[in-house]
Amino acid sequence: MADGALIDINRFPVKSLSVDRLSEARLETGAGLPADRRFAFAKIGTQPNPLQPEWRPKAAFHVMVTEPRMAAIACRYDTETDRLVLTLPDGEAIAGQGDDPDFAVRAGQLVARHLDLPPAKAPMLVKAGTGSFTDKERQMLSITNLASGRALAHAMGLAPEALDPLRFRNNLVADFGEPWIERDLIGRTIEIGEVAVEAVAPVIRCAATHVRPGTAIRDLEVLPALSSTQGHKEFGVFTVVTRPGTIRAGDPIIIR
Repeated sequence: MADGALIDINRFPVKSLSVDRLSEARLETGAGLPADRRFAFAKIGTQPNPLQPEWRPKAAFHVMVTEPRMAAIACRYDTETDRLVLTLPDGEAIAGQGDDPDFAVRAGQLVARHLDLPPAKAPMLVKAGTGSFTDKERQMLSITNLASGRALAHAMGLAPEALDPLRFRNNLVADFGEPWIERDLIGRTIEIGEVAVEAVAPVIRCAATHVRPGTAIRDLEVLPALSSTQGHKEFGVFTVVTRPGTIRAGDPIIIR
């Protein structure tokens, strides 16, 4: 009997920008979700060679926790053609190849205008050669438990749908039925369809969760709610892939 189900597969091609929702994804041992956080907008001086960027902590990038307007930029990414499209809330858009240095500069200028940065402070769009620009250097998948989301929404006096799982920007949204079991999953194997992952650590949340997805609006005090109801700021769990395969929305989940 299944212990839950996979609801959504979320890829964020550009760090802090909008989601690409996938119906399925091929996962490899020890790797993260393909093309997740493949791009990021690096702050001036944080990458010795922007054409061969390296992993850096999130403070090296323009991110929504400090610049919530990043969340209002929409992006679409075609992995087969490496074509990235960025669109501002006012409809201004730019498109180009992800590995084109000229496009990287123009994309940075677009974001600088959106953030009201002077031209000299314009970031550069950087593309990860291998790995990704996730907050953790280790390649992992993050999982949200919808049951915990419903419980947190109730504790905050909200309807369940008012706490969008996208606030937490985890790769996988699952429903385990029971809330707040994430700590109990650490060290255990989670089978998602034909794939197996091992839960290795809780996801410690930051103030980016206060921003309504797709907007620049901070509207919910998620961290204080977690602290007051759970005594911590954890929401979700990091996992590593131990058995490769393809996951699909709707796959049953079994906890070993």
